[in-house]
Amino acid sequence: MNTKVKVVLISMIVILGIAACQTASGASQGNSGSGNTAQMPSRSGMQTQIASNPALATRIASGGGAGGPGGLANASDPATPTSTTTPAPTSTPEPTATSPSPTAGAVQAAQEYFAALQSGDFSAASKLVSSFSLLADRLTASDVVDALTQQKSAGAAWSNFQVVGSQVFTDNTVLVHVTYQLSSVDAKTGKTVQSSVDEQWPFRYENSRWLYNWTNIIDFETLDSSAKLSNGLTITPLQLTRYSDKIRLTVLAQNSTAQAIVIGGTTNQLLGAFHFGSQTVEAVNTRYILDSYRSYTNINIDAPGLFTSFPDAVELVKYKSTTAAPWFTFALAD
Repeated sequence: MNTKVKVVLISMIVILGIAACQTASGASQGNSGSGNTAQMPSRSGMQTQIASNPALATRIASGGGAGGPGGLANASDPATPTSTTTPAPTSTPEPTATSPSPTAGAVQAAQEYFAALQSGDFSAASKLVSSFSLLADRLTASDVVDALTQQKSAGAAWSNFQVVGSQVFTDNTVLVHVTYQLSSVDAKTGKTVQSSVDEQWPFRYENSRWLYNWTNIIDFETLDSSAKLSNGLTITPLQLTRYSDKIRLTVLAQNSTAQAIVIGGTTNQLLGAFHFGSQTVEAVNTRYILDSYRSYTNINIDAPGLFTSFPDAVELVKYKSTTAAPWFTFALAD
């Protein structure tokens, strides 16, 4: 559409609007009794005024006011946004999140377990023992109650419990270092004896809670090593068990001779030695007497200490003062 035509049409619309407003204004003044009637330019006169003033026509076409006396008010353009000042944000210190200790649950479980021991509530204590440790020892919760009851009947009492420290040992095991006083009755004198106990209690995360590992067991591995025969004695490694104070090898021993066989327990003959890489740890030199034609499934060879891994190999029945080879050498690593 021609630009001039657009200007004329818009001008006509504006003129009609002005005429309506001034007619209403005149009517209002007439009602007020002033007797004066407002005079407004004729339609043709207004058109002539706009046509002869290109600047005015341009302002009307662009939506601006006519300006000046008798024109459209243009003191403030509502289309122009008003600038406002945005207040600067105030910095709020973020709260510091305190992460709970990964051993806190096990420490609390240790305190609850000892409280049950001290109060003599052995049923409650048995509920704080892990199913894993009971399975490893082939026991039930009732066996735990019976064992603790027997200890108390023999004069046992627990007191002065303290948590010295704690550490994550494996993915599901925490060691809680504890000390306490254990009272017992001397079988010979009948007097009460106080003993200071310093132990690492293993707690296992089981069924969404931390539970004490009975007998201080940490974990175990069953073995599939082949049996070996030496000097009439056959040895078959059965299981490696790790406790918080030792590692134990359990073997099946079978004496196939007509005479008793004695292993360990002498100055020259050692029951065994464990190998952890380049480190060798001697076993407790327990003496075992194996009767003729007998089999034993409970022969335990222990190495004292807390170990972070299982041994790679073990030597059984070896001599200190000679270069003779051990009776048995077993590789234990997978």
